[in-house]
Amino acid sequence: MRLAIGHTSIGKNRRGQSMIEVIIAIGTSVRAGRVAADRLTAVGLAREGIEIARNTRDSNWLTLSQWDAGLKGPNNWPIAFPRIDVSSNATSMSFYFPNAAADWNYSNIICGGVACSNVYLSSSQYLQGGSFGGGDTQFSRLMYVNVICQNAGGAEKIAGNSEQAACGQVGSTVAAYPAKVGARVISEVRWPNSSATAHKVILEERLYDWRWF
Repeated sequence: MRLAIGHTSIGKNRRGQSMIEVIIAIGTSVRAGRVAADRLTAVGLAREGIEIARNTRDSNWLTLSQWDAGLKGPNNWPIAFPRIDVSSNATSMSFYFPNAAADWNYSNIICGGVACSNVYLSSSQYLQGGSFGGGDTQFSRLMYVNVICQNAGGAEKIAGNSEQAACGQVGSTVAAYPAKVGARVISEVRWPNSSATAHKVILEERLYDWRWF
């Protein structure tokens, strides 16, 4: 009798344990699916930033304009964010000047009273660079455009993300590299997770002045 009772008790415990395991597995699967969907969106946003920069370079080349027009900020400010004109669907990049070290933080770069990095969703289109009629998403995006410089021997050097420097500029890391031959574009997207840290997707592409070669 004791053995039978003990066997029944173990069976119930196993059934209960199996149910808990199923619930945990479902919760884990749902959470993993959500993380994967968020990452897919973030990768798309990061790629869009790179494509806007590339399109800017290509358009300049086709119109015989200066190849890096729109790919550099005043005084070589490296922080940028992409803009999409809703009415014309034209793309461009806006550059931001950091007034202090803290301004390099995502939340401190302000456009129209909101963080420039905030990404909004309006009519199934992601927008950035101000407050829009659509809903605020969990995603933030910024870009860094750094000069690629070359010396007489053909060696290249890239200015740092926190450096406002022109090729050959005295006192900069690219002082010995006087010729600007390209731009390194970094597109970074962040979004929160359940902990205090943030997820990140970072894509990089190097765009060159085709006419240089």
